[in-house]
Amino acid sequence: NGISLTELALGWLVARPNTAAIVGARNAAQAVANARAGNVALSAEDLATIDRIGQSVFATMGPSSLMWDW
Repeated sequence: NGISLTELALGWLVARPNTAAIVGARNAAQAVANARAGNVALSAEDLATIDRIGQSVFATMGPSSLMWDW
């Protein structure tokens, strides 16, 4: 899609229902890169693909992989 991994990750995050992204930047270039993510429009197919990849990784992590499952 011609976007950076940062843009993809933030674009996916803000596309999730009831979710907001809180990002930080160490320099102006990172702040600009984060702001570009606001222009990312992922399709339903893109979102489903990312979710499918995430679930395949999550499935291998075991029962203690959730940060709130301490």
